[in-house]
Amino acid sequence: MKGADVINVYLPVHNRGKLTSLFIGHLRSLIDDCIELRFWILDDGSTDDTVQLALRKDPSARIISLDGSAYWGGALNKVRSLILERFALGLCNELYMICNDDIRLNRGAMIDALSAVNDNSIVCALCKSEDFCLEMESELSSPNLLPQILMDRFDIQSGRFLLEADPELVNVASTYAMLTTARPWLSSKPIPDSIPHYLSDFWLTHCFWRRGFKIVHPIQFRGITSSTTTRNLPRDYPSYLPQLRLIRVFHRIYLQSLDACTVTSPSFSPAWVEFLSGFSRNPKLGFQLARLWLLFTVGIIIRCFSGLKRG
Repeated sequence: MKGADVINVYLPVHNRGKLTSLFIGHLRSLIDDCIELRFWILDDGSTDDTVQLALRKDPSARIISLDGSAYWGGALNKVRSLILERFALGLCNELYMICNDDIRLNRGAMIDALSAVNDNSIVCALCKSEDFCLEMESELSSPNLLPQILMDRFDIQSGRFLLEADPELVNVASTYAMLTTARPWLSSKPIPDSIPHYLSDFWLTHCFWRRGFKIVHPIQFRGITSSTTTRNLPRDYPSYLPQLRLIRVFHRIYLQSLDACTVTSPSFSPAWVEFLSGFSRNPKLGFQLARLWLLFTVGIIIRCFSGLKRG
């Protein structure tokens, strides 16, 4: 986008050690001096040296302290309020970027992203999870690769998320890295409290899409994320004791129920209920919601019972 003075880069973090500092250096290496990068560290109750290391890397970084329970959804809501405040002050010639600090983007990523962003688009990076250690492998600070990554689509009729190859059908996106003007945020609403973490980025980008903003994935705006640090991976439910099928089934239900009532789990039931209730047109939606609430209730009972036993 021509004419922008600055990119405000928002990094939600919690106990990320030196990952945040490394990412600041990585992103600076991808862009020349024609536009200023201004970093905002949204610290969600870190108890390690994340903030200190970030300030050592960039002493001008702004630190926004959250209460430790904001998670990704709360951080996105804080970003929204910060953007609205800046726009109200007349700072209209800025761009806004939200990033995970455990990603590494292609060398041409920012050039492509800046070329694609405008008042009608949401520019989102596609990232593939790889098994590497960000703190050990500095040579990956700017990978020259184009991983083949399918996009995402929420199928309204089935109420399911599907992989999508056609960019014209994309209606949700992850926020590994998302670049926008202020305009989409001006028309947005806060993410519901019931979506504190997982699904918050899909809820936000789907709402942008429903308001007429196109989700764009430029070809170079891609990268990798470390599977050793990402918190976006669902639980791998074990399938052992093959000779005891009933026990195996109950054990799986036990784990699913605990995940359903765990706020940091991708299976957190209230988040799914909120999303599906708002956007799904599945004729069997009632059964989906009933199952989600049942797992949530069972999980709460298990936790209460376990607490009583420990007491």
